[in-house]
Amino acid sequence: MNEKGDSQRGRQIFFDAKGSACVKCHRIGKEGGEVGPDLSGIGLKYNRNQLIENVLYPSKQILDGYEVTVIETKAGLSINGIVRAESGDELTLIDAEGKKHTVKKKTSKPAPKVRSRSCPMASKWD
Repeated sequence: MNEKGDSQRGRQIFFDAKGSACVKCHRIGKEGGEVGPDLSGIGLKYNRNQLIENVLYPSKQILDGYEVTVIETKAGLSINGIVRAESGDELTLIDAEGKKHTVKKKTSKPAPKVRSRSCPMASKWD
């Protein structure tokens, strides 16, 4: 970890939709997805070792509001995603592909939220 980083190479990896596909979930500036945390200015919040650890072990620390929630409807459909909105009768999740799913609470099982400490990118790195 004593080597210097290459910001251009990092940018290339981040935006490579066929490779690591960070851009599908994370945003930098105005580019990217909205499933994971916005990474604009991330280098100001964390030191180099913390950044490397967060990339290598993405499930080690999940920020509040980014836990994967699993909903099972009464019809037996299972939906995984990040909760983006909740009202008295509806729950809206956004899945790893960025697709929104709105579920009526009355059509889901009595305990509609099950929090998971995993994220979509964990399977690629862990």
